[in-house]
Amino acid sequence: MNIKRLVRISMLLLATAILAACSSESIVESNEKKNEKETPQAGVIFTTDVPKTEAKRETLSDEDGNAQTRTSITHTPGQGADASWTSDDFIWVKNKNGEWKQSTSITLHHGGRRADFTLPGNASDYGDGCEVRYTGTSITYNGFTPTPNDISFPKVQGRTTANNFSKAGEWGDCGSGTAYNTSSTGKFKFILEHKAAYLCFLPRCEDATLAPNIRLKGIKITANKGTNTNTLFFANRHSFDGEAINDMGHPIISSDITVSLSDFPLYTSANQQANAIYLVVAPDTYDFTIDYIIKNTVTNIEGTITKSITNATLAKGMIYDITANLTPIVLGTKYYAWGATKDRWHGYESSQPFINKGEPGATKGIEDNPDPATRSDESHQLFDAYVNYQTPAAPFKVAPNINEAVWYCLKGDPHWDGDQLWTLGGHMHKGGVWIRKKKAIVVYLKNKEGYPSTFTEADMKLGYKATASSPLEDYRITGGLARVFSYPEGRPYPLDDYFFLPASGVYIGGWLLGADTYGYYWTDNTATNHQTLTHASAFQFFKQTLISVEESPRTSPCRVQAFE
Repeated sequence: MNIKRLVRISMLLLATAILAACSSESIVESNEKKNEKETPQAGVIFTTDVPKTEAKRETLSDEDGNAQTRTSITHTPGQGADASWTSDDFIWVKNKNGEWKQSTSITLHHGGRRADFTLPGNASDYGDGCEVRYTGTSITYNGFTPTPNDISFPKVQGRTTANNFSKAGEWGDCGSGTAYNTSSTGKFKFILEHKAAYLCFLPRCEDATLAPNIRLKGIKITANKGTNTNTLFFANRHSFDGEAINDMGHPIISSDITVSLSDFPLYTSANQQANAIYLVVAPDTYDFTIDYIIKNTVTNIEGTITKSITNATLAKGMIYDITANLTPIVLGTKYYAWGATKDRWHGYESSQPFINKGEPGATKGIEDNPDPATRSDESHQLFDAYVNYQTPAAPFKVAPNINEAVWYCLKGDPHWDGDQLWTLGGHMHKGGVWIRKKKAIVVYLKNKEGYPSTFTEADMKLGYKATASSPLEDYRITGGLARVFSYPEGRPYPLDDYFFLPASGVYIGGWLLGADTYGYYWTDNTATNHQTLTHASAFQFFKQTLISVEESPRTSPCRVQAFE
């Protein structure tokens, strides 16, 4: 997904920045009473006493990159990232000797909308216009003692409550400001400007049947590229000079942050109160891969839905909403014998199995459909005859030809992904391969393997060239096989250059076999002249062990679809 326009929300966080959100007005009132205390007499008071700043929220773009209707709202208690101080917060102030002093106590007022911090010493120890820094709360620091020069974006985090920003200080929030002596009593006032950026994830599942049965278990966000940040240091400890957040990467370098969740529900539209998740990150321009981990509570199948965001500019003190439709890939239910004009289950749709043989709930469908239109095309099957034959059956017009399939196999950089979710007939499955899109193959060949600038996608239909200088081989005539016996596991980068093929299995004897493990996708070509009599060419893959283009029996009901 390409974010076409990022929201830039002015958040000069005056009295407070995005530090906490209470879950309801009643909690605000309760906390206010609980935390109102007499200000300690010993020490110097540094105070922030301006009202909270309202944070606007706009929907940026949907995960398919299409602009959505924009709506401005206010993040108020119970609905988002409103700014409040908490009892765990502290500040640092630099005294006249250039020494940083940490506040020793905090007094909250109006539910945290203003606060008094007590600093050690006397008012004369601090100059008018002294620097103030905020580097998070006292709760967690990845095992390090808090300092005014370090912050931490923990690699592993957790959220037990949705739509709660109250622990932003634990997740890396930071800021700085200037304090001025504004009274004869030596009381200093300061304005804090926040230097981190903030993400608000707003997931949904548009499948009304599936949504009530799935839960969001976690989010993993990986920074693949940063303009100013070495993404190896995306998570964990960073240095902070009061203005910029700089690379450090302690205690261990990491390009990703994982947030575990307490089974947040999903709905057909964004529901901020039910499942909004907030994250604090360093400002920069990033390419992100985001893995949403979901679980079906009925079948206990757990897997991921992967989204990507490119060229996302995140500015200091800004909050950005990231919407995501977590409906798994919906695989059509039509499987065809090669050359058939109707799918195998035409007229018998209610008996089609969608669960693998041997698994709970598996059923057996009809072994043979009496409708002749569902049968394979058994003509054009003699040795040395009908070479280069393509079926005229309408469903196969979108399928790749055998030459295109060979390019996808040998130059498509296949990656097995055992966690990517998809559904068949309303039943959740997972597993399949990522393959380079045709246009990405052409770009790769020109940029990396020296193919001529005149090479186009149309040339891929005509034959295969192993190298730029190799002769063209037309697999429709030569009938060669294409096989890769081992290929990597994981998600390739950049993900937008790839498309996903589910391990859709195959139907044999009325049973669904091999879904989640292997996939068969027809080309529109018969098996060529040296192949067996009643076969056709298919793009096939097995979990991490084989990906190939070779013949399969025409009678086998397999997938037919366009390759991107």
